[in-house]
Amino acid sequence: SKHVPIPAVELKNCAREKTFMPAVGLGTGCSVGGCDPRKLAPMASFNMSFQWLKIGGRRFDGADSYGIEPGIGKAIKMSGIPREEVFIVSKTGP
Repeated sequence: SKHVPIPAVELKNCAREKTFMPAVGLGTGCSVGGCDPRKLAPMASFNMSFQWLKIGGRRFDGADSYGIEPGIGKAIKMSGIPREEVFIVSKTGP
């Protein structure tokens, strides 16, 4: 598989020095056609996450209410990529 070059931004107030987070992430919600990400099959969330990691993606954009974190976690674990190289950006409800 071919890795996609993704620009990164430096995080200034991070515990680690010189931490760069990818500027682009895989959106894990479904905004097209009224898709409900909570109904996304667990295997589908794993597959899309694993493929994203395989092509060089290291950032996931999601929300707590999507409920697909287990698929993302399994993909990270199965990929062999160190967890500290992956960013999960989330939103929480009020």
